Amino acid sequence: GRPVVTAGLCPRTAQPAARSAWVTRAVNSGLVLRFHHVNLGVPIGGADAEGAFLVDFLGYLRVELPPDVPPSARWFESEDGKQIHLSEDPDHRPADRAHVAVDLGDDLAALERKFEQASYKFKAVDGDDRRTVLCKDPAGNRWELRGTPTKGPKHR
Repeated sequence: GRPVVTAGLCPRTAQPAARSAWVTRAVNSGLVLRFHHVNLGVPIGGADAEGAFLVDFLGYLRVELPPDVPPSARWFESEDGKQIHLSEDPDHRPADRAHVAVDLGDDLAALERKFEQASYKFKAVDGDDRRTVLCKDPAGNRWELRGTPTKGPKHR
C-alpha cells in the first residue's frame, strides 16, 4: 500500500534511518507526488494587482488558458512549470499563518532590491541556514521567499 507518515514525522525531519525507510516505502508503493499548482484567493477586483505581483516581482508568466477554462481564470507559471491560479472571492480573508513558500536561491538579493526600489513592504530574516524574505501580496496572502542555503543539507 501507500506509505504512512506518522504525525510529526516526515522524510525531511526524520532521523536518517526513518527517512530512508519512508523513501523506500514511497518508492515501493509507486507513489510519486508532483506539485502542480496552488490556488490563491483574492478579493473581487484584485486579480490584476495580484497578477502584477506574480509577474513583476516573482517572475511568473501568465498562462494562456485552454478553451474549456472560463476567461475569468488567471493562471501563472514559473520557469520550473509550477503554477499559481487565482480565484476572486467576495469573502476573501487572508490566513493568519498559511503561506506560500518559494525557493529563489541566489535570486533573492535581486528581489529584495526590486522590493526596495518599489517601496514594497517586506521583512528579511537571516536564519541559521539561509536568508528568508517575508511579505504579503496585494491580496494580503503571506509569502516566504527563501534564499540559497548557507550551510547544512542542500535541501531543507
